[in-house]
Amino acid sequence: MLLKIDHLRVLILGNRSPDYENIRQHLSDGLHCPVFFDSAAVCTGLDVSAAGREYHVILVDGALPPPGGPDIIGRAAASGIPVVYLVDAFKFDVSIELIDRGVSACIPKDEPDRLAAAVYKMLAWARAETALRDCVRQALRLLSALEDADRHKYDFISALSHELRNPLASIVAGLSLLDMLDRNPTTRRTKDLMRRQTERLRRLADGLLTLARAAGNQDEAPRDHEAPESISSKPLRILLIDDNRDLVETSRALLTLYGYHVAAAYTGADGIEKAREFLPHVILCDIGLPDMDGYEVARRLAGCRELAGSRLISLSGYAQPAELKEGAAAGFDLHISKPVDFERLKQILDALIQ
Repeated sequence: MLLKIDHLRVLILGNRSPDYENIRQHLSDGLHCPVFFDSAAVCTGLDVSAAGREYHVILVDGALPPPGGPDIIGRAAASGIPVVYLVDAFKFDVSIELIDRGVSACIPKDEPDRLAAAVYKMLAWARAETALRDCVRQALRLLSALEDADRHKYDFISALSHELRNPLASIVAGLSLLDMLDRNPTTRRTKDLMRRQTERLRRLADGLLTLARAAGNQDEAPRDHEAPESISSKPLRILLIDDNRDLVETSRALLTLYGYHVAAAYTGADGIEKAREFLPHVILCDIGLPDMDGYEVARRLAGCRELAGSRLISLSGYAQPAELKEGAAAGFDLHISKPVDFERLKQILDALIQ
């Protein structure tokens, strides 16, 4: 036999009679397994959900007086296990009606061999359905796990792009500073080589961010926005707020050589305090600060009257539409992606004082 059955538990809905012992014996012989019968004379009290957990087959005696067999077929079929309606004589129209109501088979009581064959097919079908449902549930679990892994993959790619920009920003700032301090043609070739390689790394970081953005169905974000309105004051006072000390010190030296007055802070809280003391015209603020994010810094600075004329520029490796929208809502006037193009930054800063 293709289907191995260790034992069979059958619930008989009807008054037990000697006929059922004959049926039990034929089922046992035909299925090559022990068959255990339980009977329920009071059919109206059947707990079909409990029956579905305990029994393999339900036999309904068609000779039960009302309320009897036909009245409980619907509830018995709802248990999810095969229901066999036992009749004294087969009638086609009655069988069709019973099958429409959920009966698996309508079999005469005097055909136990046919009953054994039908029960076997029902059990095989039920077991195949159970296996199929288990496979579907497992497939859905695997699909959910794959979707989570896919989502986390693109989260990682986005974070990797951001983390690549931090060291690149320091290197680009250092190269810009060296360009101003060292005019030696010999070292220029080395600087040009470093600049080409950092540009390749920057394009790689941009490509990773574009890949993560495309996976999230997000629109391409611009590198930066239009420069804010000009400030009629010179020299320009600039406050740098960033926890990347290498980048801050290099940028501070470079911006000082450009002719700006520059102060620096390495945390959001220190940046807010220094802004109130220094009263900068421009605040360049990183988004990923250790104590609070740059959005919170911008919101707190927006509440300071003495800084009402200051321009806030966010610096970050994250330049997706959601971040740009959140930055604008927090009070940033402009976003510049890392690594910073200092020539572009100088143009923006100079435009503020023209």
